[in-house]
Amino acid sequence: MSLLRPIRDTWSTSVGVARERLHVGGKRRILLDWLVQAAVLLLVGNIVPGILVSSIGAALIGAVVLGLLNALVRPVIILLTLPLNVVTVGLLSLVVNAMMLTLAAPLVPGFEVTSFAGAFAAGGDDHDVHVG
Repeated sequence: MSLLRPIRDTWSTSVGVARERLHVGGKRRILLDWLVQAAVLLLVGNIVPGILVSSIGAALIGAVVLGLLNALVRPVIILLTLPLNVVTVGLLSLVVNAMMLTLAAPLVPGFEVTSFAGAFAAGGDDHDVHVG
């Protein structure tokens, strides 16, 4: 058994879930989720110090980048940090969410994370927005 097999299986499962979600909810559902995520990102940018979102366009692009990171990178990081996550009773997930915001910031013009504390505060609910 390869050491990379759990990571490959996790990634495959993540892609499978995305495909199933497309079939069940359709394109309208994905569009609605994207718009709600962008609105939440704009709201977080206005409320949480340390997170800056300069425009609606930055929020829309940021929502796409965060969605991709949460779908492709986050499951692998969660799998790799699972033992620590169990020991910390799930609190490490907040750090992983903050990491996703911090990883997304350099990829999106107009979206900045100026402090890890701000990302930690905002990361509490960045991936939990689902409509319906």
